[in-house]
Amino acid sequence: MASNMDSYFLIIKMTAVLALVLGLMGLFFWLLKRFGSVKLTVSKGMIDVIEHKAIAPKRYISVIKVGKCFYLLGSTDSQITLIDAIDIEKITDFKDTLNKEIERQSK
Repeated sequence: MASNMDSYFLIIKMTAVLALVLGLMGLFFWLLKRFGSVKLTVSKGMIDVIEHKAIAPKRYISVIKVGKCFYLLGSTDSQITLIDAIDIEKITDFKDTLNKEIERQSK
């Protein structure tokens, strides 16, 4: 009877430890997902990656800021291609125009 109680206690203890480990792993992955995009570098250089998105396996599109200029780049494992230089004033003008049109249509 005592060995059965020891076996049950051992199973309960192992289950509790397994639940704790799985819970800690879940918390770790949630934190990684939540805060994974935080930049770890403190130094401010001339080149900043504004946005970086995967569009296909091993194919990315990025918006890069160099000084005061913005560039749209496409990249793969073997090359980086300049797609276009972005005129930030046109984007701002387009955003303003779009917001005005949305406001006009919502009235």
